[in-house]
Formats: sequence, C-alpha cells, structure tokens
Amino acid sequence: MTTLSHLLIMMIALALAGAASAQIYKIEREDGSVYYTDRPPPDIQIEPAVLPDIIIQPPTRISPEVNPRSDAGVPSSNYQLEIVSPLNETVIHGAGQSVAVSATISPTLGEGMQLQLLLGGQPFGAPQSASDWQLGPLNPGAHQVSVQLLSPSGEPLTASTAITIYVIPRVAR
Repeated sequence: MTTLSHLLIMMIALALAGAASAQIYKIEREDGSVYYTDRPPPDIQIEPAVLPDIIIQPPTRISPEVNPRSDAGVPSSNYQLEIVSPLNETVIHGAGQSVAVSATISPTLGEGMQLQLLLGGQPFGAPQSASDWQLGPLNPGAHQVSVQLLSPSGEPLTASTAITIYVIPRVAR
C-alpha cells in the first residue's frame, strides 16, 4: 500500500470514529415521556445520557416451514408465510409492553382462509384475515411467536418459522 492509501484509510477511520462517539442526551418531559436526541434543546441545561453498549446484528431472514397437508383442494406448499416484524431475537425493554407483529403471505389468502397468531405454540386471539396483530402485554422472558394458515374448516395448513422475542424488565437508574 502506498502512503496515500494509508492516509486515506486513516482519515476514513477517524471520521467514522467521530460519528460513532456522538453524544446522546436523554430528555424527560413533564408528562413523563422520555426521548433521546443528539441535539439538546438550547433552553435546557441537560446532562449526557449514560447508555449501555449496543449490539448491532443484521436482520435474520426467516424461511417458512412447509406442512404437506392440504385442505379444500389447496396444497399448503403453495403458500409462503413469514413473520416480517419484529425480527427474530428482538429485545424489548420493559415488561407489560405490546409488540406489533406483521406477517406476509403469498399468494393472498383464499376464500374462507384465516391466519392465527401463536404465542408459545398456543393461539393468541381469534383467527383473522388480516396479517397484523398487537401482541401483549408481554411478561419478562423469551416468547416464541409464529403464524399459522388455517383452512376454511379451521385446520392448520402451514406455519411460519417461529421467532423469539425477549422481554427484559426496565432497570431503574
């Protein structure tokens, strides 16, 4: 490598290090809401927030499991069912929180077919034709979440791969 290449790499590394160490401020409003910013309001005297180290993990692609059963003449292997939000191994801080769960299904649901959200392998709520749910409140711990495709007669045809959601209690500081 040439001296110019070394200099360029050093400049890029220093620029990235400066961006990674930007200061974050925690602002608590009178109504109890909390938000974080890298730009504190000029009219408030505020201390920098103390944040834990962050572990960044790329998203995990979850492929559907295929159940070879068939009902109403529609092979279950024709359907692709996948949870797209939240990502597998998502961590939620604070017990009692609700989580939005979204799934995709392809092709679209046939007439009379429904989706069932499963929490720990058990039905959560009633079957529905929409692919979005509000799951909660969740207690601390690990929670397995999956979605089943149900035939018009209510029989499971296929299911998504289960994802895990971790709920960690908030720690008072």
